[in-house]
Amino acid sequence: RASLTHVDTFHENNLLTRGQEITVDVNEEDAVCIELEPGQFSLHHVRIVHGSKPNRSDTPRIGVAIRYVPIAMAQI
Repeated sequence: RASLTHVDTFHENNLLTRGQEITVDVNEEDAVCIELEPGQFSLHHVRIVHGSKPNRSDTPRIGVAIRYVPIAMAQI
C-alpha cells in the first residue's frame, strides 16, 4: 500500500523537506497522545498519521526515514 495522499506546502515552519501534509480527514477524537522523554524516539509505519507540537527547545529534532523494498523492485 502506498503512503497517505499529501500535498507539498514548502511552509517555512514545516521541518519536512517539502513541507508535506496529508490530505485525508483525521478524526482527532481517535488520536492517542504519546509524550516522549528527551532522548526517546518513535517509529511510524508509512500509513500512521503522526505529528507534534512545535519544538520549543534549543535542540533541533532529527528525523530519519528508512524504506525497505524487495529486490525485484525497479525505479521508474
